[in-house]
Amino acid sequence: STDDRGRRSQMGDVQYASKNYVEAEKIYRSQIAEDAQDAEAWSNLGWTLRAEEKHADAAECLVKSAASGAKDHAGYGYYNAAVEYAKAGKREDAIGSLEKAFANGFTNRSAAAADPDLAKIAGDPRMKQLLAQK
Repeated sequence: STDDRGRRSQMGDVQYASKNYVEAEKIYRSQIAEDAQDAEAWSNLGWTLRAEEKHADAAECLVKSAASGAKDHAGYGYYNAAVEYAKAGKREDAIGSLEKAFANGFTNRSAAAADPDLAKIAGDPRMKQLLAQK
């Protein structure tokens, strides 16, 4: 039921806030198993994996959240995925996600240029081109 999903989501949030990431991850994964289009569960799982420093897996979840969630949040979701891919050393995926971020409404190019988490890809000519676009 919707109430049950809400309670479980809340339980996952409590576990996350308590830094009990393993339990939070289990809860969010169970929600995704029931509904693979649950953008909020994908996002929550992504942030949990980020906290566990599982950056590539976090990025994959954030991409799924951006692709299935509200369009006004897609740009932000893809931007966060780009950051996680960059932290994981996945340059191609990071740049691809950053392209999607800008294409989906993320407009803060100066923040992207200054983001230390994107430093690994800052020297890439494609990154420079993306940041120069208006």
